[in-house]
Amino acid sequence: MRICFVTAHVATRHHTMMRAIGMAPVLAARGHAVTVIAEDHPDNRQLLDPLAGVRCEYVARGSIWVDIRAKADLVNAGGFDVVHSCGLDPRTFVPRRALRDAFWVVDHVERLSALVTMPWHKKYFWRWAERQAVSRADGTIAASRYLEFLFRTRMLQRGGIRPLLWLPYAVPRSLVTEVAAEQVGRPASEEKTLLFAGGFYRAYGVYEIVAALARLGTHAPRWTFLFLGKGPEQQGLIEAVRAAGLADRVTFTGYLPMQEYVRTLAHADVLVSPMHDTEADWARCPSKLYFYVATRRPIVTAAIGENAEVLGDSGYYYRPGCPDSLASALARAMKANVADDHGPPPEHHTWEHRCDTYERWLQESMR
Repeated sequence: MRICFVTAHVATRHHTMMRAIGMAPVLAARGHAVTVIAEDHPDNRQLLDPLAGVRCEYVARGSIWVDIRAKADLVNAGGFDVVHSCGLDPRTFVPRRALRDAFWVVDHVERLSALVTMPWHKKYFWRWAERQAVSRADGTIAASRYLEFLFRTRMLQRGGIRPLLWLPYAVPRSLVTEVAAEQVGRPASEEKTLLFAGGFYRAYGVYEIVAALARLGTHAPRWTFLFLGKGPEQQGLIEAVRAAGLADRVTFTGYLPMQEYVRTLAHADVLVSPMHDTEADWARCPSKLYFYVATRRPIVTAAIGENAEVLGDSGYYYRPGCPDSLASALARAMKANVADDHGPPPEHHTWEHRCDTYERWLQESMR
């Protein structure tokens, strides 16, 4: 099949491109002719150009309408069998005339209208856009069970079912292998390394982590905490760490090169993924979760959304919004035996595994 992924924005700032970056080389290796259309930005070129067997088309960023026209021209000229819009976004919209006979897939990875900080008029727009996409696309992908249930219910209310697939994020199989290799022969240490990876946003629970660490205090065994990433709350987070008297135990690394990132994950003892009992968190698919799963280490999170769906009984759960409960979960996780495998089998959450599901779904849906 000739498959085209239509993306928007810059991969290092927007996670909606992860699907294309992860699945395109796998599908190309299986004999499909794969194209990725992306914004012309150095970060995108650095990530996309090395993808083996994948053709990349770059579009200079302009207004939304300029973007739509430029990408539509590329889609129209490509004569694709499948056009996959990565993320609900005006810049990934493809007019029907440009699709010709292609099977159009719209990939929903979160519910923007559920963000509490979103102005009411933008919430209205995103609800409208979501409904339009679900009703007009030939196939819909939901990255979370919550979105899958929401869209299936909506389809039934309208009197029919269209092709719909639950397809969460994942990691490359090679990353699972690299993490396992890094962990072989790692010397045992009495000091535990705890880790959070991701953007520094209040909604991602970063301040709850600091509050929980303050409650851990001098808990045995001794621990250190790594914040991997950046974000608008970085300075406030640094100040909160200092105010809690944790500056000697907490390190901010920024974003790490992939090889160093893998090594750091592999050497962590406990990984943290805060969640809140909000529609936004039930609907989203945290990409960090699948990197965490690859380590087979204890994962501390709330029993919310995709985290609970993936981890099941293996998660170290805490009560959302309660630093005392989070501190207790961290303490339990630090006592876990690192020689044991924690969480689901990482092999079930690779892009190769996701592509198996994706190909079967396309074949059934396009009959």
